[in-house]
Amino acid sequence: MKRSVQTKGRKTAVGRTGKPLNIYLPPAQAGRLHALAKERHIAMSNIVRFALDRLFQELDGGQLNLPLGLGL
Repeated sequence: MKRSVQTKGRKTAVGRTGKPLNIYLPPAQAGRLHALAKERHIAMSNIVRFALDRLFQELDGGQLNLPLGLGL
């Protein structure tokens, strides 16, 4: 069991780093993410971090064409 510490009124797991982020996914995306995490025995947050790393690599390499209005 992870220990937690009190930080500005919130409990945070000891050793956790990074900035927390809440996102709202459409039901279809949330369902697929949950199923993939369960199938692969990996946390959904790890899948999202991996996907973001891939997105940034493709953007940096000029490999990704985004739809109009989604210019990054």
